[in-house]
Order: sequence, then C-alpha cells, then structure tokens
Amino acid sequence: MIGSRRTSSLLIGFVSREIVHRIGDRLGDGAQAQHRAALVASQVIGLIVTRYVIELEPLASTSVDQVVADLGPTIQRYLTGDLTA
Repeated sequence: MIGSRRTSSLLIGFVSREIVHRIGDRLGDGAQAQHRAALVASQVIGLIVTRYVIELEPLASTSVDQVVADLGPTIQRYLTGDLTA
C-alpha cells in the first residue's frame, strides 16, 4: 500500500533517484531545476497511479498517443515554460 511508512520510504527514494534527480540534472543546477523535476514527477506518478493502480476510467483505457497529447504540454511547461503565472 502506498500509504504505509515502509512503502512510502521506498517510493520516495525511487522517485527522488530515478525521476527528480535525473531530470533535474539535465535541466541544470539549482533549486529551480529540482523544482521543475519535482513537478514533472508529480504528473508522472499521478498518471501511473490513476491509469495503472486504481485504473480510473476513462484514463485507464485512453490510448497512449492521446495521453501523451493531453499531458505533454503540461510536462513541457514544467520543463521549460514560465512557472510564474
């Protein structure tokens, strides 16, 4: 279960290491890059949980191409866009 202390600890380590740090390193040094990477991670993890863990429809059965089209602009904004708005 995601809410358990042990699982949460493992998940935080995985997300930090495999998503936030890898993306942040590519974006550059500093808090801004890590902030952007954490925003991307929030979208990716939310998508994984919604689509594959709880299988919330209609997202669970939406085509991959459509999911990319729907979420791509948001993730792109998190990576390179203006975050001050």
